[in-house]
Amino acid sequence: MTRLPQKYSEVEASSEASLLQDGENSEDQPGPSAVRSRVIRNTRRSKLKTRIQESEGKPQSFQIAINITEARQLVGENIDPSVVIEIGDEKKQTTVKEGTNAPFYNEYFVFDFFAHKEVFFDKVIKLTVMHSKMLRSFCVGSFKLDVWTVYRQPGHQFINKWAMLTNPGDISTGVKGYVKCDISVSAKGDAMQPGQKASDAEEQIDKNLLIPEGFPAERPWARFCVKVYRAEGLPRNNSSIMANVTKAFIGDNTALIDPYVVVSFFRQVGRTSTQKSTADPVWNEQIVFTEMFPPLCQRLKIQVWDEGSMSDVAIGTHHFDLRRISNEQDGDRGFLPTFGPAWINLYGSARNFSLGDDTGELNEGIGEGVSYRGRVYLELAVEILSGGTGSESKLSRMVKPVKDVKAGKAGGKEVKAAAGGGGGGGGGGEEEKGKGAAAEVLPVESPPALDADNKESFLLFGVLLEATMIDRKIGDRPISFEFSLGNYGNVLESVAPPTIASPALSLRRRELDLPDANMASSPASPTSPLLPREPQDASTKTSRPTTSPEKPLIVEGNRYYMYLPLEKQKPCVHVVSHWEDRTYRLYNSNMLENIAVLFEEGVASAAELHRKSDPSAESLLRTVLRDFCLDARSFIAAAEAKLKAELKSNYLTQLDKKRLTMCKQELETMIGEAQSTVEKKRKAGGVKEMLQEATKLTQRLRFLVEEPQHTVPDLFVWLLSNNKRVAYARLRTRDLLFSSVQEAQGVDCGKIITLFLK
Repeated sequence: MTRLPQKYSEVEASSEASLLQDGENSEDQPGPSAVRSRVIRNTRRSKLKTRIQESEGKPQSFQIAINITEARQLVGENIDPSVVIEIGDEKKQTTVKEGTNAPFYNEYFVFDFFAHKEVFFDKVIKLTVMHSKMLRSFCVGSFKLDVWTVYRQPGHQFINKWAMLTNPGDISTGVKGYVKCDISVSAKGDAMQPGQKASDAEEQIDKNLLIPEGFPAERPWARFCVKVYRAEGLPRNNSSIMANVTKAFIGDNTALIDPYVVVSFFRQVGRTSTQKSTADPVWNEQIVFTEMFPPLCQRLKIQVWDEGSMSDVAIGTHHFDLRRISNEQDGDRGFLPTFGPAWINLYGSARNFSLGDDTGELNEGIGEGVSYRGRVYLELAVEILSGGTGSESKLSRMVKPVKDVKAGKAGGKEVKAAAGGGGGGGGGGEEEKGKGAAAEVLPVESPPALDADNKESFLLFGVLLEATMIDRKIGDRPISFEFSLGNYGNVLESVAPPTIASPALSLRRRELDLPDANMASSPASPTSPLLPREPQDASTKTSRPTTSPEKPLIVEGNRYYMYLPLEKQKPCVHVVSHWEDRTYRLYNSNMLENIAVLFEEGVASAAELHRKSDPSAESLLRTVLRDFCLDARSFIAAAEAKLKAELKSNYLTQLDKKRLTMCKQELETMIGEAQSTVEKKRKAGGVKEMLQEATKLTQRLRFLVEEPQHTVPDLFVWLLSNNKRVAYARLRTRDLLFSSVQEAQGVDCGKIITLFLK
């Protein structure tokens, strides 16, 4: 066991109910044949996670090198063009060439950055051709892409490519010209791979555009609509100086925050109106961006801000990876980016409400959040527009027409950029500081499903087995542990009482029960609910999220560390929380996770045998691939049964249905490739080639595991010293989720977990 020389604790989650919803039924779980039982090993202890600190969370040195070679086919007469390069706050410009539509530059520029990795990769590289005059310069056209797009290319670079210039302000004017350039991204000390340049005589601009492989040469324009409906559970108190002064006068029960939402996408920024003095705001507004599709941008950022009298403060940040909410494949397999309507959970700094809080960058999406900061209910849709640089493509036929909404300003306020947006730790918020173009903000109706949502009860149960390696600096005061899911269990937050599940929800659950669900009626059945549906006296639902404070003792033989004396009595904790019943997403992820884990272990074992020149490596690898095919077919059967059982249900989002179909289709493709690999005849280097193909399959399978639509928030375990937060551990909810189907259980459900607190 690897231990961090600071502090850690061991927690056991009950195998009967690590995280069990009220009246768990089989419509949210697969049948027993979903994944073969060989996948799950019945062990009492979870696999030790030896990676404690994330090195990627520290700022690093990066370099972007751009060579502007030439430009061609620039529109206009008698122009004096120059190329302006913008990356974040930095701007550089080529020399001005007079009286030409095809200038030649061959100028080299280097940009150095020291920033967090996630902040740096979200930066946008913008090339703008300017017609320079004595008094005023005019924009001929521009091109932009983010650093992520460049970094994901072979060698982290584009070589000898033509950037197509357009005018985002007038999408009907078409192409404005082309700029030939090289763009490369590297960390400090990386060796750059020289690219092969084609001869000018053989080069064709339209076949050598600066776009990733697989992107169409003619990209249509599209409208990206982010519909922000409401938020709940936001921190009720602001940590600014003025807010604390106000708090002293009006008391603790008043929500002092004035929240609004800022959406940033590809240097465009839009924001909702501000809702005054509420931790549960309702907006019902949509922010519309116009951009070419597919965009040369990987992520879309959602931020909730608190409007202050002196400066605005970030509450929480969430990033949408567009690859996870869309499918770029052609034909019926592909679908446009879509999301929700669903909740997204926000994480950030702890809710200490202290003046000296130095973890504000966590609220801006930099680093791992250490506390739940509320959640936002929103929806994302994309509409392909006809015209622009290309005619209406087959992508436009994937989406239905969007209903017209009356134009107008959100809440009667001008759309403005958030003040102080994301500055610290690498300057990742240049778009929020007013440099990005403003998006269109329109009112939108609340979805019917929002009003009909009913929450169900979930029970978290855990046992603290031991707590050791506690730093003596914090051991001179009583120590306790806090377990929280969202605001439930958080000693600093109060949660409103839940609503009772409606008869309509119960009827829907009964209608979708699979045949083997009748066993749940028995009190002794493992699927019988731990939390009855009928309303009970409040005392029976009281949670106990914290352990009793206890003074630690010094470890014998080591006076630097301490431990809690828990040999005779192990403290138990339980938290009752209330969330929407969307656990079917977590069950699907857990089944895919179990398939992926066994597949990866089998491939790793075969690779180890091959490294030792063991002749049995090939036969083992073929067996692993065959077993993967059987497991994948079992999941496909479960997914098809799920879709068939819920075709008439209205609680599944468009992304739920698309993801199930995508997983089914992708697994079918992977099965075909795995079978082809197994059936290959042995030849020189055959095992090595088979291992490479199997490794690629594991990577594709891993991509399917993560669910972009959130459900129950992550679990936070906090070490409290004299009621002050000292260290924490964060666990994913799906890793603790209980299911009567063993293959859908979380990997840590009912097992002893060693937590290294950070």
